[in-house]
This record gives sequence, C-alpha cells and structure tokens, in this order.
Amino acid sequence: MKRLTFTILISIILFTTIFSGCWNYSDVEEQFVVMGIAIDYDEKEKEYMLYAEVSRAKGGAEAETITRLESSKGTTLFEANRNLITRIGAKVYWGHTMVYIISERVAKKGITDVVGILNKLTQVRTDIFIIVCDNDSIDNIFEFEDPIHENVAQYLADLMKNFESSGKYRKAPLFKINQELASDEISLILPCITMEEVEKDDSDKEEGSGKDSVQKDEKPNKIIVTDGSCVFKKGKMVGKLNEEESLDALIVKKEVTKGYSLTVEEDMGVPNSSIEVINSNVKVNSTIDSKDNLILRIEIEIDADLVEIQSEDEYLKTEVREKIEKRFEKMLEEEIGKTIKKNQDEFKCDIFAFAGYVHRQQKEYWKANSNIWEDIYTDVQVSIKADVKIKSSALTFQPLKVGG
Repeated sequence: MKRLTFTILISIILFTTIFSGCWNYSDVEEQFVVMGIAIDYDEKEKEYMLYAEVSRAKGGAEAETITRLESSKGTTLFEANRNLITRIGAKVYWGHTMVYIISERVAKKGITDVVGILNKLTQVRTDIFIIVCDNDSIDNIFEFEDPIHENVAQYLADLMKNFESSGKYRKAPLFKINQELASDEISLILPCITMEEVEKDDSDKEEGSGKDSVQKDEKPNKIIVTDGSCVFKKGKMVGKLNEEESLDALIVKKEVTKGYSLTVEEDMGVPNSSIEVINSNVKVNSTIDSKDNLILRIEIEIDADLVEIQSEDEYLKTEVREKIEKRFEKMLEEEIGKTIKKNQDEFKCDIFAFAGYVHRQQKEYWKANSNIWEDIYTDVQVSIKADVKIKSSALTFQPLKVGG
C-alpha cells in the first residue's frame, strides 16, 4: 500500500512538472493586439468597412508599444475581420479590445449582426464598450492624437468609465447590450461620439525662451467629444437624444445616481446656479384608473451640494436655499417630462424600462396588455415630482465681497 501511494505521488510530481506552463504560448512581441475597431457600411458597394487600431510590443529593454492603423472590407463582418489578417500579416488578438465603434449608417441598418459577431469571437471580453459615431467622423476616428493616452481606444475606454461624472452619455458594455436586446421590456440606447475642430490660441505655443523654455503638449487639430445618445427600436437606430436629454433619461433609468451636476438659468428669483448631486433616488409607481387607463408616477429625490451661484446674497439662508431647491425641482420636472414625451411621440419605444415596473406592479394588466405595450406606452400619462435638498455647500458661507 505504501509503495502504491509512493508511486502515485511520484507520478503526480512528474506529470505537473512536465506539463506545467503555457500550452498555447506565443511571445508577446509576436502578438498584434486589436485595441479598438470602427465599423462603417458602404451602401454603394454593399460592403462593411473595418478600421482597426492595432498595437504590438516593441522589443528592447524599455517596455514600449507601437500602434498602427489598418483597414479592411468585406461583404460580411466576419469576412472583413478575416481580411484584416492579410493587411497586418498575422493573426490578431482580441482579448484586450476596449471599444467597438459603429457608424450611424450601421446603427440604422441594425446592430444585431455587429453584436452577434462579437459574441462569436471567443477572445472578446463582455465588458467591451459599444459606441456609435457620426458618419463623417467614423473613417478617421483613430487618427485623433491624444498626448495623454497611448491610443484612441484607451482614451474612449477611460471616457466611458467616467460617464457618471458627466451624466450626459451612457456606459454601454457588451453584456448589458446583450441583455437589453433580448428583453421585451426595454429599448436600447448607446452613447454617441463625434469629432470637433479645435481652435488654437497663443497659450498653446512655446512659453519662455532659451534653456528655460517649456514646450507644452501640442493640442490636436480635432478632438473626440460625446454627442448624446442614439435610440434603438428592435435593434435599429431610430433617433438621437442630445446630452441634456440623455442625462434626463439616465436619471430616470437610475444609471446615474451621484457625482453629476445640474445647472439652472436665472428664473423664479434664482440666479444662474449649479449643484453637484450627492445621491439621487428614483421611484416609479404605476396605477390603473377607473377607465382602465395606465398612469405612471415618477418621484425623484436628490441630495446635493451647492457649488456655484452667481449672486452676492447669503445663499445659505433658509429662505434663499429653499428658493434654489424649488428652481431645480421645477427644471427637473419640466425637462424630464419633455424628454419622456419626445421619446413617446418621436421614437415610440420604451428606453426607460417602464414596462418592467408595470409587469411587476400590475400583473393582471400586464398579462392582458403586454402584447400591445408599444401602443400603450406612446399614450401613457406620466407625472413627475422632484424633491431637491441642498445638504451643504462647497462654497464659503459668505459670498465674496469685492472692494472698490
């Protein structure tokens, strides 16, 4: 028995020694890593256009990477992906791909194929970000040169990760898109980007002279900026929300809950003011009236810091603070109401997941009407009640007094 145990132990040691290590090892310097992909569609040629930002480790003592831009085309997305190999001269690795960008042309054609090919590529991570780009910028989106980030894909990934501080665009990883495309209770929205010209001034030039002169990082001629959200109905883009409307939608969807800011223009005796949201809580309740009409009531509770007010009044006095709170409440109720109405009238698809609330809260009603929810949604009455509380101020207690 002891001899058998000893033999088994030796066999295990030999087995783990011989077969340890990487089975499918390849030198990192031989790998071409796709950092980001942009997809467009040529209506005339009936072909997909693929633009890739590809990185490769550079040999030597210093850990450096080189990035190159490549393009390919194909009748299908799979063919375009495979044709990328002939442009690069080697197979590519998708395990570090951070962003997948599609043009508005592709979005309007439908994103089912785009998402499908990503799900079939086994190396692609489910947290890859999907972004829509305007048609005029898609073919040169990776030509943007950012002095801070190593590549455009990294810049866009960081932009998506910090979405809540802005609140004006959505973070949309692949796994969330898969869930929403498969659901009958919500319509998809994706973040939009575009490229804008940058006006340069004298401050961008070299400062000082001689050996003490400082050369600033040169600003690019164009920059990538967010451009609201694209709305999808059954997988096809049907319209856009601007940045303010996107914030309204994300508040109702509970996807932004803190860190974002709200600004009001002068009204109701309150000057231009800004608050930073500490926490927001949204409740959606559904009821059925005596005529069997569905009514949705949205309650929004916000705790915030007052970060700016263009006034010399003592803005932390109770009566002044209450006026500011009322002004923000009025703004939220009006603007969110307009965004919901626009979505009902123009897009006719439920991006707010109201169907889920009705399904859970009004089971019998949902059972009888789920098959005509799209028609019901466009006419449903929605009321909004906002409650804003300014808990503290990032400002000094007394406004700054300017002397003569």
